[in-house]
Amino acid sequence: MMKERILEWLYAHQEEMISDISDLICINSEKMPAEPGKPYGPGPAAALELALAKAAAYGFSVKNYDNYVGCADFCDAPRQLDILAHLDVVPVEPERWTVTAPFTPLVKDGCLYGRGSADDKGPAIAALYAMRAVKELGIPLKKNVRLILGCDEECGSSDIDYYYAREPESPMTFSPDAEFPVINLEKGHYVADFTASWEESPQKGMALREIQCGTKFNVIPGECMLRIANMDSGVLSNAISAGAKLEVGVVSQQTGDETVLHITGKSGHAASPETANNALTAALQLLAAMPLCDSPAAAAVRALSRMFPHGDYEGAAAGVKMKDELSGALTISLNMMTLDEKGLSACFDCRFPVCGNQENIPEVLKVRGAEAGLRLSDSPMTMPHYVPADTPFIKTLLRCYEMYKGRPGTCVAIGGGTYVHNLKNGVAFGPVEMDTQTNLHGNDERIPVEELIISAAIYAQSIILLCGEDGQEGN
Repeated sequence: MMKERILEWLYAHQEEMISDISDLICINSEKMPAEPGKPYGPGPAAALELALAKAAAYGFSVKNYDNYVGCADFCDAPRQLDILAHLDVVPVEPERWTVTAPFTPLVKDGCLYGRGSADDKGPAIAALYAMRAVKELGIPLKKNVRLILGCDEECGSSDIDYYYAREPESPMTFSPDAEFPVINLEKGHYVADFTASWEESPQKGMALREIQCGTKFNVIPGECMLRIANMDSGVLSNAISAGAKLEVGVVSQQTGDETVLHITGKSGHAASPETANNALTAALQLLAAMPLCDSPAAAAVRALSRMFPHGDYEGAAAGVKMKDELSGALTISLNMMTLDEKGLSACFDCRFPVCGNQENIPEVLKVRGAEAGLRLSDSPMTMPHYVPADTPFIKTLLRCYEMYKGRPGTCVAIGGGTYVHNLKNGVAFGPVEMDTQTNLHGNDERIPVEELIISAAIYAQSIILLCGEDGQEGN
């Protein structure tokens, strides 16, 4: 049977596949300042050169699009399927890695460790080996499959903007840069700022002087700093007790007439706010309960706390709570804020379902903010991405998943965005199960070797069914 032939070939070439992935992991392909002919710096260009050399050595026709993107074609037939992966990686904190150094690949306890092992060098080579298995097993294809290797997925995906300005989309595209079974719906994304400004003036009594919180718009903050003048010990004690009820730490430092509070919660990704404990919204709730002197800063903080009460990540208080059957509930989180004697800026991240639009999200927030003296920035919305589950393309992917996993395959909606968000017929497909721990973007990133092998088998089977003699004509 075809399944047995594919698995036999992949297990026979397992060590070779791990070696190829390891060669790529050894290259630090984090985006760096551009150099002539290297738009993302030397690392991504070197990784792309090596990956294309490997693909060419295995008999595939390759092309380098000016070190933005490279591709490997199975044959010269019309394109039917694109597999979109990337070779760039996120930054590392070498001192925090415990199993091996970030760019020193190591197989331990059945997992391949190293930056890019799971995101996305390992899956990219798994897709290449899927193509190689089909080729070396002598399975004919009547349509072409192309492996596209990008170099800027982690910093905005300008690489595929460059590529798709020169090449048309394939009738079908999947990206091995997420989870199984099939992610066919990605919520919309809306990031904007509330701002306010005021004249600096002397204040009497307990006064809020500064807030500093957040690192990125899409990261729920785990830490927040507050600077407050003339705070007495009773108010501090109440804040510490209230913080404990919110499950956040409150640590104080005294400097002259000022108290600096460090609020500690739990950071997380804005696509999954339920997994975090937002230090900023906790801090705003603590501030709103304090007897601060009347000031524009105090009024603005209380207004933001009413709009973004701690624990309300579905937007009920802000008036934007909604959900639909396809994509689930809207989520919204206040993730960055600066406040000083002249004004404030507060940034939120909203992931919204298919039913979301300009009228029921930005317009509502604009009115709510204006009522509190806050201005909403004029920011664009990225609309949801959806490929219907009943297309032959997705049905085939799920069939291949079920064939090798032995469990039912279903379509999944997520709050995050993937490499295929702007592709008409693009979905995310593997390489691991949703509960597999890979430490993606974190320290000691890893991927189980067995899941790499099985994902390659699933991709090979998908290529055969979609591009082979009996493949789909479209989706």
